[in-house]
Amino acid sequence: MQNVKRSMGMLCAIAMFVCLLFVPVQKAEAATAGMTTLKVNKTYTSYDITGDGKKDTIKITPQKVKGEYTSLVISVNGKKTTLKGHYYSVTTKLITLSNGKKYLWVRGQSDNNDDPFQALYKYSSGKMKKALDFSSKIKNFGKHPGTIVTEVSGNKIYVEQFLMSAPLGSVGFNYTYEYKSGSFSRTSSTASIKYVSCLNGGYGTLKKSKILYTSSSCTKKYKTLAKSTKVKPLKIYMNGTTISVYVKTKSGSTGWLKCSRSFSNGTLLKECYYAG
Repeated sequence: MQNVKRSMGMLCAIAMFVCLLFVPVQKAEAATAGMTTLKVNKTYTSYDITGDGKKDTIKITPQKVKGEYTSLVISVNGKKTTLKGHYYSVTTKLITLSNGKKYLWVRGQSDNNDDPFQALYKYSSGKMKKALDFSSKIKNFGKHPGTIVTEVSGNKIYVEQFLMSAPLGSVGFNYTYEYKSGSFSRTSSTASIKYVSCLNGGYGTLKKSKILYTSSSCTKKYKTLAKSTKVKPLKIYMNGTTISVYVKTKSGSTGWLKCSRSFSNGTLLKECYYAG
């Protein structure tokens, strides 16, 4: 009886082994996330921009009208996409996410550092189509928005954005965009402030007394800051129609100041001004 059981066990083990031979192997390899600069007027044949695993022929050509750049032609395997916009110089980089998705970041520079493109483009059905408009979340809070992609890691894109904002004048801040469930979304509406041009990393002076709130939504009052209080802006919140700035006073108090999107109300701080 023991021999029978042993034989049955061996037969089952052999059957399982045979079945495993016919199960397809699933590779769990992730792509290497990163950025590669593509120079204009140069033909590339070593990169996959379509995402099909095959090397493509890529050429990016600036177009001039009467000495001024007015468009950018992106050719992929002979199929052309024309991006309209005035600019003096352009930066183009191939972006790869760890999930294998491929994008082209296009940044143009013109007067006031304006960027007519400011987006990621993805190849689809023979055209480069806009997959992420970096200005969409910030353009309603000021003028001359701009974006620089600083890092790509995993399925996240880290950017430094800048804006001529109503409360602070020229301000730079850092946001992160993540690819999830088929599209990009911003990981937070709150960004750390990289710089406020008029302050050089220091404190500014409140033009008038302001209520300090406990959260970015500015619904719960913490205290009132008197006119001429010295504050340092550390974070900025922009979502929907709400813009607020997280500050630290010289005495150590911290909280959020509710701000206006209107330039007619002037800047939050005496030192700040508008340009461009």
